Amino acid sequence: MIVKKINELKWDVFTLEKEFNCTKGIYLPTETVVDGNIPFITAKAGNNGLSRFIGNKTLFEGNCITIEKIKLSAYYQPATFYCSHDVSVISNEKINAQNAHFITAMIMRNGEKYSYGRQAQLNVVKREKTMLPVEENGSIDYQYMTDYVTVSRKTMYVKYRSFAEKRIEEIGEHVQLSPFASLDWHPFYITSVFTKIERGKRLKKADHISGNVPYVSSTALNNGVDGFIQASKGTRVFNDCISLANSGSVGSAFYEPFEFVASDHVTHLKTDGFNKWIYLFLTVAIEKQKSNFNFNREINDSRVRQMKIMLPVDSENRPDFKYMEQYAKNMMLKKYKQYLAFLDAKENDDSAPIS
Repeated sequence: MIVKKINELKWDVFTLEKEFNCTKGIYLPTETVVDGNIPFITAKAGNNGLSRFIGNKTLFEGNCITIEKIKLSAYYQPATFYCSHDVSVISNEKINAQNAHFITAMIMRNGEKYSYGRQAQLNVVKREKTMLPVEENGSIDYQYMTDYVTVSRKTMYVKYRSFAEKRIEEIGEHVQLSPFASLDWHPFYITSVFTKIERGKRLKKADHISGNVPYVSSTALNNGVDGFIQASKGTRVFNDCISLANSGSVGSAFYEPFEFVASDHVTHLKTDGFNKWIYLFLTVAIEKQKSNFNFNREINDSRVRQMKIMLPVDSENRPDFKYMEQYAKNMMLKKYKQYLAFLDAKENDDSAPIS
């Protein structure tokens, strides 16, 4: 199937209430919510707006689009669902599992103008305008959007499959290892595992200069990356190490394979000779200590050096880094193979998003 490029199309502006049936969910008091298997969609960005699964009566039959009020995040809902009163729902008989993903992407392009102080409730959503491709007669070209998403999805599946297969080849063969329960585990001070332990340096927001170097702070998401800046004079730059959040999401640890600027809210942990797989194992061991810290008990320099982590040991009671490396490789191989199986199942699933 060959479809026109986006820049070859004719486009027009459409008001949502003129093209779609617009309604919203119903307020559901927390005390009335019961567990079940019906998706409960709320004003939440990410995860298709899904908050939890409930057993309350279904509100919508699916094959429609939900729009949350804070960021204008829009999601296609393929199955029956319940949604809260702060979620708008748009539908018409021409929406399908393919073109809906095109429409949601166009709706979300307008999300930057909304916030907690300026919310997109139903009356606002109705008046919202979006650009969509049109046929020669000026009507929305639903067939083009369907074809575009279908082709795009197939193209992305080929790329995803190629990526996973390449990673599997690079990692090598699975090696059978002894289970955790049969291993000897000993506690080790952080200082006995890592030879380089250094905190990042404070850099006020006003002093950030936009750039392309990741700025790692104490967020628990996206490897701790909190933006992209220039590595200006006085900043501390690290790479190929573990970042440990001292405050904020205290105790969160990430392997950082790239060069980054570290804020004073993170400490970098490094030992020359460690590879990606050892670091990945160690990040999990470090995060097991998160329960010992909180907002009122942060990880200062002294506490870092007092921290202990449990590690498997070899016959000489030293950390068994070879085991850790192979274990991490085995886990990654398992995940990539699961991902390939997922692609096999999804390549013919028209309701699956393309990314």
